[in-house]
Amino acid sequence: MDVKKTFRLTEDELRQLEEEMRQAGERNFSDFIRKRVLSPKHAAFVNPIERVLPELPTLLADIVRQQYHDMETVHKLERIYLTLYQIQVLSESSNQVAHDHMRRVMECFRELLDIADQELTLSDEFKEKWL
Repeated sequence: MDVKKTFRLTEDELRQLEEEMRQAGERNFSDFIRKRVLSPKHAAFVNPIERVLPELPTLLADIVRQQYHDMETVHKLERIYLTLYQIQVLSESSNQVAHDHMRRVMECFRELLDIADQELTLSDEFKEKWL
Protein backbone atom coordinates (compact mmCIF):
# COMPACT_ATOMS: atom_id res chain seq x y z
CA MET A 1 0.00 0.00 0.00
CA ASP A 2 1.39 3.40 -0.99
CA VAL A 3 0.95 6.35 1.35
CA LYS A 4 0.85 9.90 0.08
CA LYS A 5 2.38 12.64 2.25
CA THR A 6 2.40 16.36 1.54
CA PHE A 7 4.93 18.85 2.85
CA ARG A 8 5.68 22.52 2.32
CA LEU A 9 8.80 24.04 0.80
CA THR A 10 9.89 27.58 0.25
CA GLU A 11 10.59 28.59 -3.33
CA ASP A 12 14.32 28.62 -2.57
CA GLU A 13 14.17 25.11 -1.08
CA LEU A 14 12.27 23.84 -4.13
CA ARG A 15 14.82 25.41 -6.49
CA GLN A 16 17.65 23.86 -4.47
CA LEU A 17 16.05 20.40 -4.59
CA GLU A 18 15.32 20.72 -8.30
CA GLU A 19 18.96 21.68 -8.92
CA GLU A 20 20.16 18.69 -6.89
CA MET A 21 17.76 16.48 -8.86
CA ARG A 22 19.14 17.81 -12.14
CA GLN A 23 22.73 17.22 -10.98
CA ALA A 24 21.85 13.68 -9.87
CA GLY A 25 20.15 12.99 -13.22
CA GLU A 26 16.81 12.27 -11.53
CA ARG A 27 13.49 13.06 -13.19
CA ASN A 28 10.97 11.84 -10.62
CA PHE A 29 10.65 14.18 -7.63
CA SER A 30 9.13 11.54 -5.33
CA ASP A 31 11.85 8.99 -6.10
CA PHE A 32 14.55 11.60 -5.59
CA ILE A 33 13.18 12.76 -2.22
CA ARG A 34 12.63 9.18 -1.05
CA LYS A 35 16.23 8.22 -1.92
CA ARG A 36 17.56 11.36 -0.32
CA VAL A 37 15.62 10.99 2.92
CA LEU A 38 16.09 7.25 3.32
CA SER A 39 19.77 7.10 2.35
CA PRO A 40 22.18 6.29 5.23
CA LYS A 41 23.82 9.65 4.69
CA HIS A 42 20.64 11.40 5.81
CA ALA A 43 19.25 8.84 8.23
CA ALA A 44 18.68 10.03 11.79
CA PHE A 45 20.65 7.16 13.33
CA VAL A 46 23.91 8.12 11.62
CA ASN A 47 26.47 9.46 14.07
CA PRO A 48 27.18 13.15 13.35
CA ILE A 49 30.91 12.38 13.38
CA GLU A 50 30.40 9.85 10.60
CA ARG A 51 28.71 12.55 8.54
CA VAL A 52 31.71 14.85 8.93
CA LEU A 53 34.34 12.13 8.53
CA PRO A 54 34.70 12.39 4.73
CA GLU A 55 35.27 16.13 5.07
CA LEU A 56 37.62 15.85 8.05
CA PRO A 57 40.94 16.04 6.16
CA THR A 58 39.81 19.23 4.43
CA LEU A 59 38.51 20.72 7.67
CA LEU A 60 41.76 19.91 9.51
CA ALA A 61 43.84 21.31 6.66
CA ASP A 62 41.80 24.53 6.78
CA ILE A 63 42.28 24.80 10.55
CA VAL A 64 46.04 24.20 10.31
CA ARG A 65 46.32 26.65 7.42
CA GLN A 66 44.41 29.30 9.41
CA GLN A 67 46.49 28.73 12.55
CA TYR A 68 49.72 28.90 10.53
CA HIS A 69 48.48 32.10 8.89
CA ASP A 70 47.61 33.54 12.31
CA MET A 71 51.03 32.57 13.74
CA GLU A 72 52.78 34.05 10.71
CA THR A 73 50.77 37.26 11.06
CA VAL A 74 51.59 37.54 14.76
CA HIS A 75 55.28 36.97 13.97
CA LYS A 76 55.17 39.74 11.36
CA LEU A 77 53.46 42.07 13.83
CA GLU A 78 56.22 41.37 16.37
CA ARG A 79 58.89 42.17 13.76
CA ILE A 80 57.14 45.41 12.79
CA TYR A 81 56.89 46.44 16.44
CA LEU A 82 60.58 45.72 17.05
CA THR A 83 61.54 47.69 13.95
CA LEU A 84 59.38 50.63 15.00
CA TYR A 85 60.85 50.51 18.49
CA GLN A 86 64.40 50.55 17.07
CA ILE A 87 63.47 53.53 14.88
CA GLN A 88 62.05 55.28 17.92
CA VAL A 89 65.21 54.71 19.96
CA LEU A 90 67.48 55.87 17.11
CA SER A 91 65.36 58.91 16.33
CA GLU A 92 65.25 59.97 19.97
CA SER A 93 69.01 59.63 20.34
CA SER A 94 69.75 61.58 17.16
CA ASN A 95 66.86 64.06 17.39
CA GLN A 96 66.04 63.42 13.72
CA VAL A 97 62.34 62.71 14.22
CA ALA A 98 60.02 64.64 16.48
CA HIS A 99 59.07 62.69 19.60
CA ASP A 100 55.37 63.42 18.96
CA HIS A 101 55.58 61.92 15.47
CA MET A 102 57.13 58.70 16.74
CA ARG A 103 54.66 58.51 19.60
CA ARG A 104 51.80 58.81 17.07
CA VAL A 105 53.31 56.05 14.91
CA MET A 106 53.53 53.76 17.94
CA GLU A 107 49.93 54.61 18.92
CA CYS A 108 48.78 53.70 15.40
CA PHE A 109 50.61 50.42 15.62
CA ARG A 110 49.03 49.66 19.00
CA GLU A 111 45.62 50.36 17.42
CA LEU A 112 46.55 47.91 14.68
CA LEU A 113 47.45 45.35 17.35
CA ASP A 114 44.06 45.89 19.01
CA ILE A 115 42.34 45.17 15.69
CA ALA A 116 44.56 42.12 15.18
CA ASP A 117 43.63 40.92 18.66
CA GLN A 118 39.94 41.04 17.74
CA GLU A 119 40.54 39.14 14.49
CA LEU A 120 43.20 36.66 15.60
CA THR A 121 42.66 36.43 19.36
CA LEU A 122 46.24 37.14 20.31
CA SER A 123 47.73 35.10 23.13
CA ASP A 124 48.03 36.58 26.62
CA GLU A 125 51.81 36.24 26.32
CA PHE A 126 51.83 38.33 23.15
CA LYS A 127 49.56 40.96 24.73
CA GLU A 128 51.75 41.24 27.84
CA LYS A 129 54.85 41.59 25.71
CA TRP A 130 53.62 44.04 23.08
CA LEU A 131 50.42 45.77 24.20
